[in-house]
Amino acid sequence: MTPGGLPQDVHVHAGDMEVIGKLGKGRYSTVSSVMVDASTLGSGKILRGQMALKTSWGDFDADIELSAQRWALEQEISILSTMGPHQNVISAKGRAVSYRAHREGSVGFHTFGILLEEMAGGCVQSLIEYVLPHDLMPGKLPHGKGFAPYEVLVIMVQTVAGVWHAHKQGYIHRDLKADNLFLSGHLPRTASDLLPRLVVADWGIALKLLQDVMQVAPT
Repeated sequence: MTPGGLPQDVHVHAGDMEVIGKLGKGRYSTVSSVMVDASTLGSGKILRGQMALKTSWGDFDADIELSAQRWALEQEISILSTMGPHQNVISAKGRAVSYRAHREGSVGFHTFGILLEEMAGGCVQSLIEYVLPHDLMPGKLPHGKGFAPYEVLVIMVQTVAGVWHAHKQGYIHRDLKADNLFLSGHLPRTASDLLPRLVVADWGIALKLLQDVMQVAPT
């Protein structure tokens, strides 16, 4: 990718995004499905299509925890830009330019976000909660039939491939779990069905290791 074209250098205005729906929500962040149609700042690149917008909001200067969340978002897009693309690592598309927003009746909350590829199949954790036997997941609906061997293979092989790519670039994820593994579609019903693509996501607390020494370096 040419200089100025890295995802961390691509900026999209809030007005160039239409929110389709919410995909998930945490204490300080929300992930939404958005339709983007933008001629981006800086790189001159045109960015169009349906994506996932991961945002954080609030008074970044006054709230230490919130500042850490924004730092994690900044880290995530920086790491993904530096690490380079891989089919089993979530793809970053750009930054959402900070803007002032309304939240819970208040005015003045700053919003910062990053744009990522949207994975229609959802996270592996939700799949686990759906397919495991009811006695292993108390409180969940008893749909459980367990995983077929080829379903486990789909998940494990692609997870290892994504992590291996990161390790070759010198990065360790540090928060690898089913909540951070996303699928492009549903798992196959039979071994001959088309396999969905899996990506490893949420790289905000990943670290880069210095070569030839057993210590951690800032990215």
